[in-house]
Amino acid sequence: MAKNSNTETENKTEEIKKNKPTCGLIMPISKIDGLGPKHWAQVKAIITEALQDRFLVNLVSDADDASVIHGVIVNNVFESDMVVCDVSCKNPNVMFELGMRLAIDKPTILIMDDATDYIFDTTPIEHIKYSRNLNYYDIEEFKIKLSKKVNATFDNFKKDGHKSFKDHFSKITVKGLKTVEGDIFEYMKTEFENLNKKIAQKGHPESYYKISDEMIGIVEELAASVVINDSYDIIKDYDRKIDAMTEFVLKRLELEYALPLPVQRIRSIVEYMYMAS
Repeated sequence: MAKNSNTETENKTEEIKKNKPTCGLIMPISKIDGLGPKHWAQVKAIITEALQDRFLVNLVSDADDASVIHGVIVNNVFESDMVVCDVSCKNPNVMFELGMRLAIDKPTILIMDDATDYIFDTTPIEHIKYSRNLNYYDIEEFKIKLSKKVNATFDNFKKDGHKSFKDHFSKITVKGLKTVEGDIFEYMKTEFENLNKKIAQKGHPESYYKISDEMIGIVEELAASVVINDSYDIIKDYDRKIDAMTEFVLKRLELEYALPLPVQRIRSIVEYMYMAS
């Protein structure tokens, strides 16, 4: 009897989940701005607790099977009945996913901690703030505000006259753009992957930017002219002196060639020329 009772309870729980609208969470989950995964797990638990009575709350990256992560994210961003987006720390992936969500006429609520500045592009949307240190009393108040806002927004969305993010702006007609046929999810998945590559490149510039032999020669000539400049003799600290010389060379290269160059590579050339002078 006990086993049958447990089975019935589980079935009822699953049925309730199926009938609940979905709320996708777009938020940081890894370390950023000194806040680690444990912090973001706490924030996720707070949001879930505030909304779980009415919504089935999950990260947009969550999936029941071993699907390709980018496809899962794009699908959940588009398909979730409601989305709550935490723009704290201005995480690049979060902002990209938010941009996809705001491109469609579905309800989205923005939240952020009290240590994050407002983002110009999303200022027309109300942001619900919470305490970054997750102070108990502040968080209890935040949960009440979030629950009321999400429920009211979702109810309003189901009525006629819902105002989306795009409705805050004048209608703009763009002419002359090329029309590309294809699956919107595949397109957004590709764009998402490209963004991740760019972020990775910025995080590892030495492996991304290459210097040609010709450019090395130019750098060496600039470095040679700098290391013999007596004005740098007033800097007694060795590392600061090399840094100052490197900064001068980088500025000249940016002005004359408009190229992003790996700082450590340029610095090593400057240091070599200094030691050889």
